[in-house]
Formats: sequence, C-alpha cells, structure tokens
Amino acid sequence: YCANCDAGRCKYNHADYVKNALEKRGYAGHLHEAGDMVNTVGLFWYKKAFRMQTIACDNHSTAALPTKKGALYAQLLHTRSNETIGLVALHPSVPLDGEQKPNTAKPMSEVKQIMQKVVELFEPAVPCILAGDFNCVPVPTAGCAPPDVYEYVVKQGYASAYKTVQGGEPKFTS
Repeated sequence: YCANCDAGRCKYNHADYVKNALEKRGYAGHLHEAGDMVNTVGLFWYKKAFRMQTIACDNHSTAALPTKKGALYAQLLHTRSNETIGLVALHPSVPLDGEQKPNTAKPMSEVKQIMQKVVELFEPAVPCILAGDFNCVPVPTAGCAPPDVYEYVVKQGYASAYKTVQGGEPKFTS
C-alpha cells in the first residue's frame, strides 16, 4: 500500500521495483509499455519452467470508447512437458461513466477486444489463462455495476480459479 499513490502524487515506480524483485528470484516478464498506462499491467513466469515464444502488448481504445487501458499476451512453452500455454494479463477500466455511475460499456468493450486478440494470437488448442484486475463483481451487488464483464468472460469458456478452488466467488476482492 502506498498512501502517495492513493493521493495521486507518488513518483515512485512500483512496477520496476516488482519486476526487479521477481527477476532476482528467477522470473522473467514484461510490463505494459504502451500508451499512457505504462507499467499498470505485468506478466511474469518462472524461467526454469517456461520459455517465452511470443509476447505482445496492446491498447484497447476506440473512437466511441477511448481508454488508456491495455493487456499483455504471452505464449509460453513449458520446458518439461513441451506443452504451450497462453497467458494474458489485463486490467480493464473501472465500470463507471463520467458521472461516476455504474456503467460497464467501457470495460466490456475492452474485454471483448482482449478476447478477439486472444483468438488472433493463440491457436484454438492452446489453453489460455486470463489474469488481472477485472474491475467487476461476479454477482449483482448493490452499488456496483452489473456483473456483465464476469458473465461475458465465463460465457467465452473461461472458469474462475477462485471459484474452482474455493467453491464460490467472494462478493469483492481487494
């Protein structure tokens, strides 16, 4: 936690700190480096277990729904099994409109673009893991935007790791 970050006045690059710490522990990875949201998303893997085959960084902005958000996509080869997996790190927009009222239009647009990019980058047989801060709730929750993003991702065939392991979703995570 950084109080200066919450106040919007932090000048410390937390992402580089995390990247350097992970690299010292045998991980490789990349930070989102496109647009105005530099270093807001990172994707890392253990070098002894995986070898990167491809990596891409993408922003998800349209004229109708401009955004500074993006995602990282990596195709990795598991060194022992020789199996390929896709990894996607994402952080869609908070589901609020200009008046700070719940609205999922922007994050839904971003997630749909991410899913399209997954189809373009990874062969259908390649299992893919989506990870990140989805800025959404799994069930209707008072005071929050509807669970449109969560429901869309699940309809695309993805499962929640949290729900799979814990047997259910929490109302919120933080």
